[in-house]
Amino acid sequence: MQFKWIDGHQSSDFQEALTIRQRVFIEEQGFSYEEEMDELDPLCWHLIGYLNGQAVATARIYFLNSTHLKLQRIAVLPDFRGQQLGQKLLAEIDHWASQRGVQQLHLGAQDQAIGFYEQAGYSVSDPVGYLEGHVPHHDMVKNLK
Repeated sequence: MQFKWIDGHQSSDFQEALTIRQRVFIEEQGFSYEEEMDELDPLCWHLIGYLNGQAVATARIYFLNSTHLKLQRIAVLPDFRGQQLGQKLLAEIDHWASQRGVQQLHLGAQDQAIGFYEQAGYSVSDPVGYLEGHVPHHDMVKNLK
């Protein structure tokens, strides 16, 4: 899988990330457009994963501070799941973050995806869950250093 990093939303490639997010979070999971597309997009880094030239995975990342990142909107298109692409996406984020001196990664995991994130080294950081939209979530964290 090849990767492209986009700073903010000023790149024409940003639309590819939005297309994946629309397919996964709006069409498949039933989030509203307003829940999915928010004011943070211009302030974030966006990662797009390509397989044979097709955009198939994405994630949105922003700095909480100089050593902590928040990961959001992690998605792989349905037809490409089961190929370890999500794990490769997370490994690319780890590498990118480590190069920038990041020590800790944070994310809000859908409960059904907790096992996926645990395999990538994340741990539930708060046993109290919450609803994001209509989907149960738990906060997770991964230490890089």
